[in-house]
Amino acid sequence: MEGSDTTIVLSYDVVKAEERRASERVEVYLHARWEGDVGPDTGTVSDISMNGCFVLTGGRVTPYELITLEIQLPTDAWISAWGQVANYTPEIGFGVRYIKFGRHEQEEFTRSVEYVQSLRAAVGVLRRLDAAVLKREYEAPLRILVTQPQYKALVMLALPKVNKALMRLPECRKKAAIRSSVEAYMEANLAWEAMLGDGATAHRALAEVYKRLQNKYGAHAAVLASLLRRDAPPVLDFLWRRGCIHFTLAS
Repeated sequence: MEGSDTTIVLSYDVVKAEERRASERVEVYLHARWEGDVGPDTGTVSDISMNGCFVLTGGRVTPYELITLEIQLPTDAWISAWGQVANYTPEIGFGVRYIKFGRHEQEEFTRSVEYVQSLRAAVGVLRRLDAAVLKREYEAPLRILVTQPQYKALVMLALPKVNKALMRLPECRKKAAIRSSVEAYMEANLAWEAMLGDGATAHRALAEVYKRLQNKYGAHAAVLASLLRRDAPPVLDFLWRRGCIHFTLAS
């Protein structure tokens, strides 16, 4: 109402919830450049929040030192900020508390923290899918833990969750890696179905899978021969490894 003052009082719980949200740490793997009293150096941001981050590096800093920090975001863009060293462990790295961002960079950084959370959600779904369907042990044969119908059901359950996370992401290399991972896991289902099938339809499906393995995935001769023999484990192992590599690249 005109001429009157309005006072908004936030409860203690609301304020603490906002503080917890701002300080929540998210595990990441982001390239970083920084410069302090000793000079410029590089490192890797291993966790990040709205208030600060931890930089893995062998470079030297001192507690409370002011530094300039540049971080490569999941979108591949770089942002810079002034920060203060909060803690330091030699040969491991240091924690930074942000002091100042530019307005544009603050907005970009806020969005990027949300992007990182979406990436983690998508990668987490794919990791759980991978762990549910196979077991790899050093110098031991691949163990497939599910049947083909069970695998198809697990893929169908995972897809909506991954797609929901992808919808919140801009186009970038990490989003493309998630898509490639999903395609590999879906291709494994199509290949498995074709190898188990019979008749003209299954034969055509097998031929289509053969072409994609050869042209899209660059499968070597042994994998293609296993497909034609309808020997599923080598084919599935090849595609599942591709899926695993791609979601690891998006981590």
